[in-house]
Amino acid sequence: MRKLLSLILMLILLAGIITGCAGGKSHTAAPSGTNNQNEAEAGFTQNVPDENGGKSTQQGKSTISAGYNAYKQARDAFDKYALEQSHSHEVVDVGIGLVSAFELKIIEYLLPLVFIGESINSTGRYNEAMETTMLQTGWADDAKLTDNGDGNFLVTGTSRDGGAMSIRIEYDPDRDDLRLEAQKDGEPALLFEYAKNGGGYAAQYYFKAITGRDFSGAKEQMCVYRTIFDGQNGSCAHFDGIDAEPETLLGGVPSEEDFISGATHWFTIANGEFTGKLNGKAF
Repeated sequence: MRKLLSLILMLILLAGIITGCAGGKSHTAAPSGTNNQNEAEAGFTQNVPDENGGKSTQQGKSTISAGYNAYKQARDAFDKYALEQSHSHEVVDVGIGLVSAFELKIIEYLLPLVFIGESINSTGRYNEAMETTMLQTGWADDAKLTDNGDGNFLVTGTSRDGGAMSIRIEYDPDRDDLRLEAQKDGEPALLFEYAKNGGGYAAQYYFKAITGRDFSGAKEQMCVYRTIFDGQNGSCAHFDGIDAEPETLLGGVPSEEDFISGATHWFTIANGEFTGKLNGKAF
């Protein structure tokens, strides 16, 4: 029952992240933006040294948390619009979930992105001790943050089910692109990337997901989920049975057509009209 409650709490937390107001793993809310930090700063700076405890080169530039939250807000607006439009399209209305990457199993690995850089957003300067306190409050009790000083971070901690998590993050504030590689108990668990692309974004998630069921139970495969959008126009795609990491988005984003080419399930929405193929049905 406790594990079930933990999963429910994580689902609630995902909803918080999607609206830009992520919550902690218990009742402590995570900072959600640069203009709403007073309560968070007051709570997290207690018993935290004032000195700059890290080597971050990101001071004065966009932070990981600010960049990721901007991506999430834009992505959420696109997803909401596509979902609303799908209700008038029979195939998309039923199959839109096939191209959604948001599963409970990956939330835990993405959550540190909400916190890293929040000391700068809150106080104007980087404080590694403050960031570690936030991670320990909102992510894992034994969280440890290592800042390499070049935009690369390592976060470690114990998962809710007792697994050892290791998360490497690479972020370029000038290009606004990010790569996250997560492991659990030494095994790859998630690759996530997003990159600014004109007025919008491209993003991809690579992890093991359920792709079917038979008499023996659920069938899992390594899958890639991709989205590329600008405002209300864009595409979402899902690739089943991918055995190698997808080509990186860091440093350049392919065309929308090339980005979703060969997908198992996909849709494109342009000016409110859908084209695509979901669950074997082309439209």
